[in-house]
Amino acid sequence: IPTANSKHNTKLTDYIRENNFIRDKAHVHHVDFLEQYGFLEKGIKGHTDNTISTAILDMQQLYNLPLTGILDEMTSAAMRMPRCGQSDHQHSRRMRIFKHHRGKRYSLEGSKWHKRTVTYKISHYSRKVDYLKTDALVKEAFGMWSKVIPLDFVDLGYFHRGPVDVEIFWAQGYHGDRFPFKGVGGVLAHCFYPRYGGDAHFDDAEHWVIGDGPYGTINMIQVMAHEFGHGIGLYHSSDKHSIMQPFYAGYDPNFKLGRDDILA
Repeated sequence: IPTANSKHNTKLTDYIRENNFIRDKAHVHHVDFLEQYGFLEKGIKGHTDNTISTAILDMQQLYNLPLTGILDEMTSAAMRMPRCGQSDHQHSRRMRIFKHHRGKRYSLEGSKWHKRTVTYKISHYSRKVDYLKTDALVKEAFGMWSKVIPLDFVDLGYFHRGPVDVEIFWAQGYHGDRFPFKGVGGVLAHCFYPRYGGDAHFDDAEHWVIGDGPYGTINMIQVMAHEFGHGIGLYHSSDKHSIMQPFYAGYDPNFKLGRDDILA
C-alpha cells in the first residue's frame, strides 16, 4: 500500500484543520460512508479488511489525501466534511475494473442534453438569501458552463406554470425523491444527470450566503456551479483545481472552472 500522495490537496487538509473536523466528535461510520458514495458495494454483509482498505485508498485518491489505505485521522475528518450527494462510484477500483479502463481525473456520466436551449425555473427559494440575488447567482452559475459548452440556459421564472427542463429548489428533509437531506453538514445538495432530468435540490437547513461568511456558512454559487456540472453530465473529479471535486472546502475568492472542467 502506498504511504504518500505527492499531489495531496493542501487546501483541503488546511480547511480540515482550520475548521476542526479532526476534533469534531460527530460520528460518521466509515463503512456506511464508503457504501453511500460507491466505494463499497451495498448489501454485502461483512466486507473484508482488504476490500475496505482498497475502498479507503480510492476515497483518499479522489480527495487527494495521503494514500494510507487506513482510516487515519485526516481521512476520518474528510468523511465529516460538507459535500455533494452524488455518488463517487466511478472512482472506485471495482468499477474501473468492471469497465476495463483506467480512472480519469474527470469523466462524463454518459448522458447529455439533446438540445441547444435548456429551460429552468426556481420553484422554491432559500429562506437565507434574497430571491432576486438567488436568480442572479443561478444565472451566473449556469453562465460559467455555457461559456465552454454549446448550451444556453433560460430562466422561465418562478410564476411559469408550464413544463421546464430543470427544476431548482431549496428544501429540508424529505422533498420528493429518494435522497432526503439530513440537516446542517453532510450533504449540501444533489443534482440529477441529464438522463434523469437535471433537477437540482439544495438543503435549506444549511447556512447559505453570498461570498465569504462566518464559520459554518456555505458560499451559494460554488455549490450551484458544482451541481449544475452534474446537470450537464459530469461526474466528480479528483483534480484539486476542479469545481467538480465532491466536497466543499470553504469560500474560494478565486472560484472558477478548472482546466479539467473545461476539458470534460
